Amino acid sequence: MRVRLDKNTDYQAKDPHGLHWGLNRFVGKGHKLKTVEKGGNLERIAGQRFESIQPGDRLLQFGNPWIAKDPEERIFNHYEKLLPIVDKYYFWDNPQIPHFLYKDVWNPRGHKLWIRLVPDNIMSRDCDFVPDRELQINEMLQWYTGNKRYTWRNMLPRRRDVKARGKKVLLLSSSSGVYHYYSNLDREQWLRDQAETLTGLGYEVEIRRKMGRKERILHQPRLDQYLYDNDFAFTLSYQSASMMESLIAGTPAVTYNHRHCGGKLATTYEEMLDGHIRENKQEEVDQRILQLFSDTFHKHEAFDGSWYRGQ
Repeated sequence: MRVRLDKNTDYQAKDPHGLHWGLNRFVGKGHKLKTVEKGGNLERIAGQRFESIQPGDRLLQFGNPWIAKDPEERIFNHYEKLLPIVDKYYFWDNPQIPHFLYKDVWNPRGHKLWIRLVPDNIMSRDCDFVPDRELQINEMLQWYTGNKRYTWRNMLPRRRDVKARGKKVLLLSSSSGVYHYYSNLDREQWLRDQAETLTGLGYEVEIRRKMGRKERILHQPRLDQYLYDNDFAFTLSYQSASMMESLIAGTPAVTYNHRHCGGKLATTYEEMLDGHIRENKQEEVDQRILQLFSDTFHKHEAFDGSWYRGQ
């Protein structure tokens, strides 16, 4: 592949694509993730109404609509309700390898240059290795760093096998809307319930609150670094890409529900209750990262449609 990144394009801004939070319908035969007005293949679902969705539609959900500035545009349609009707559904959100968004040599301004595009789900389940995808991602990282030998492995700091360390659990909090809209749960009640359950199992519990992006950058240590510097038996998350950050840092990851990106490396909630925590070799984590690359794209690939390969 030849990198087609444009140094004059602000990939952080919304202006190049013109999309707003929520559902969009593909029009035409292309796959450029921009509005028709911007030269792309997407038009917004009117009012985000379920009734406006037709059988055979191909849809893109751009992030979570409940954070839209316009209250009338905050209508949420659960993807599990859409899948039986539409021909295809894709979800655009932050990448499942959080390191791509960290401010560092591969991302000098800490911008959201990378995304996940997941077909028919919000998190990657089983996914195939895409030939040359690792090479393509490395080439883009090399473009940013100016280092022809730079690879995705350089993004990841200290590495170690995944295993329980001690009897302390890090309970990872997501945004409140994720609990409410996807499972009709109250975040604070969920955190209290999990803390009580874990304490009853003999664990010490620490809660890590999710801050806003800017506040997190200024005031909260990176999760992987925090896990390296502290011994935890495992992390527990409701629905979050932080699971992969935990595994990369060598800390087992327990998932509360079926919507997760850890694949076979993740410990189910039921397993945890039975006293079983999955431990993995570093090489197994690396294999999962390579799988997740199949749903990991730079925004230029989204804008020009080159992300699409029939998935």
